[in-house]
Amino acid sequence: MELINVTHAEDAAFWEWAIVEVLRHSGVRIEEALELTHLSIRQYQRPNGEVIALLVVAPSKSDRERVIPMSAELFAVVAAIVRRHTTGGQTIPLLPRYDPKERQSSAPMPFLFQRKIGTKHEVMSDTTVVNMLKRHCVELAEQHPGFLATSFTPHDFRRLLATELVNSGLPIHIGAALLGHLNLQTTRGYVAVFNEDPGSAVDSRLQRRVRLAASLPAADPPATSRRAGRASVVDSAASDQARRSIRPSRPRWLLDQPQPQREVPGLRTIRPAR
Repeated sequence: MELINVTHAEDAAFWEWAIVEVLRHSGVRIEEALELTHLSIRQYQRPNGEVIALLVVAPSKSDRERVIPMSAELFAVVAAIVRRHTTGGQTIPLLPRYDPKERQSSAPMPFLFQRKIGTKHEVMSDTTVVNMLKRHCVELAEQHPGFLATSFTPHDFRRLLATELVNSGLPIHIGAALLGHLNLQTTRGYVAVFNEDPGSAVDSRLQRRVRLAASLPAADPPATSRRAGRASVVDSAASDQARRSIRPSRPRWLLDQPQPQREVPGLRTIRPAR
């Protein structure tokens, strides 16, 4: 009979869920996710009173800080992490984080991805997250043999978000800004392109425009006479089209009159012989 430490299993399950959801909905790099702190959560109030939750991502590869708006899913995960740390009126502990690339520790900060191991708190490392994903891939393959050769890395969630954003119609330069790319070609390399029928794509776009037009308030119809009836609108449209397509012409009685010869300065005018 196998004994399971329920407290330990629940803690492990929560942090595995939290890191995967943050990576999937934010598209940040693994080092950027682990460097998120309580101070990274900001808010912005629009002139109409709407409040938008923001996530400040510390500089990583590009050495440029960026701010990304949080979706409802991402905000729910971040809020759950904060509630877990602050249960019972506690504050998030201030801990240093060791950076293996720079080989130095940061100043004590209220990091979001820290967990209690034994009697002390420790900030999660890149290796911990990678091993966590590997373990889940093995468990998935045991239940579904089709996933035997499948493996996930933290960076895969970044590619998934980039593909989802661009294929859903978001301009690629905005996707690049959210991902922190300075070159659009880098973002294009992240995006998985799916074969799609051009006709279906155009039809889908037209359907979206039709739905958008249907959602707009209808304009008041022009005032028409009772005698004109419904045909007046059609006649009005036809007359507008006719005015645009027909060029103004001279009256026939004017065409029979001799036309004056225009003198162009600097040019010799050839007059017809009589």
